[in-house]
Amino acid sequence: MSISNPTRRAMMAGSASIVLTRAPLLAAGPARDITLVQDFDELWRTLADRYCYFGDKATDWNKVRALYRPQAEAASSNDALARVVAAVFAELYDAHTHLSTSPDGAPRFPPFDLVVTRERPGARVAAVLGSSSAESAGVKVGDLVTHVDAMPVARVAAGLMPRCLRRPDPAAENYAWNAAVAGRRPTSPADDRGTGRCVPSPHPARPRT
Repeated sequence: MSISNPTRRAMMAGSASIVLTRAPLLAAGPARDITLVQDFDELWRTLADRYCYFGDKATDWNKVRALYRPQAEAASSNDALARVVAAVFAELYDAHTHLSTSPDGAPRFPPFDLVVTRERPGARVAAVLGSSSAESAGVKVGDLVTHVDAMPVARVAAGLMPRCLRRPDPAAENYAWNAAVAGRRPTSPADDRGTGRCVPSPHPARPRT
């Protein structure tokens, strides 16, 4: 859902559970001046206390704070902080935990239009969202995506891998590959599912004999 003119706190409500549990607390009490790094600290603590899937993840949450807090300190705007927070959420490689709205140009959270599995030399399409731009472009189940925006999809996926893992995790790799084909939010006022965003280059599936 797109939210017009969201506050910093609304932007950082990552999952439905956090939205529901944090909203009454945030609404109560007088307005106060909160720095961007304080927002980051509150988000990090809230997830540390309430995110219930750390046992299934290889994420080193303390390393996440060490890596991204300096970036939050350097953020000079809400959009700059939102990009940092989006990267923090991506460290959890959880499709259900992400920003309610992201700044223009930020990576989308998968799945978006396509679901893929890794298959050398690219990503094999396992599902295509109906009425999506991918379907309109003729992408079909079984196609092999080798490039995204003229870049090898493997290179794009490598750049989207979580950076704070204690150990390799196939689920994190799968998330990164699906994030690669999800593309980025447009930088123009065009519809989020319009043109000018991620352009996957599929190779049609071979007919089965």
